[in-house]
Amino acid sequence: MLTTTIHAPDGQPVEYPARLLTVAQLEAAHPAINGRLRSWILRSDLNDPDYAGLQGAIIRLGRSVYVDEVLFLAWLRSRSGLPAARPRNPRGRGGKAAA
Repeated sequence: MLTTTIHAPDGQPVEYPARLLTVAQLEAAHPAINGRLRSWILRSDLNDPDYAGLQGAIIRLGRSVYVDEVLFLAWLRSRSGLPAARPRNPRGRGGKAAA
């Protein structure tokens, strides 16, 4: 049986059975990430330092991509402490109506 080890907040290692899902299955199980996961995997593959922790949750077999749900959710929770991204348009909303 494949297991995943994650360290609890008190530092103790905890083993969970690995739950491997395809990208489509993971997005169906967690609708909030629908449409984002593939771009996150790509940024992880390109060694983006913000997405480096995601590499441990990704398993590739040929052309198939599987994601360990336990490790993925642990990585996602670890990102919750990051500061908010800067606004894309710092001068305000703009658009066609403002022109």
